Amino acid sequence: MRIDVVTIFPQMFQGIFEVGVVGKASQKGLLKFSFHNLRDYTTDRHQTVDDTPFGGGGGLVFKLEPLTRALRAIQDPQLKSRSVLLSPRGRVLNAVTARSYAAFDQLILFCGRYEGVDERFCDYV
Repeated sequence: MRIDVVTIFPQMFQGIFEVGVVGKASQKGLLKFSFHNLRDYTTDRHQTVDDTPFGGGGGLVFKLEPLTRALRAIQDPQLKSRSVLLSPRGRVLNAVTARSYAAFDQLILFCGRYEGVDERFCDYV
């Protein structure tokens, strides 16, 4: 299974997946991890990934545009893939959910930050 992790801190994740059960699965070739910096999918010179919420309110959320660009660039059309937005508001990962994800060839994990992501992306994923 190919697992792509999209984050603004890709270097934080690389070492975590080299140890434990996940590290053993990776060493055996059962899992392949790729880490993507969300800032690489921006178009402005400051690589801005955050903005105020689309509908108003306080805080900052990840912008829709870099998220959708990342998804389109990373998703392999030849693989059965699933995109997952990691969020404290999401479902808890349990054995049933893990088994359902195992049916896919590619998982794309979007790591949220700040106040979350633009809600339009939640509808898109």
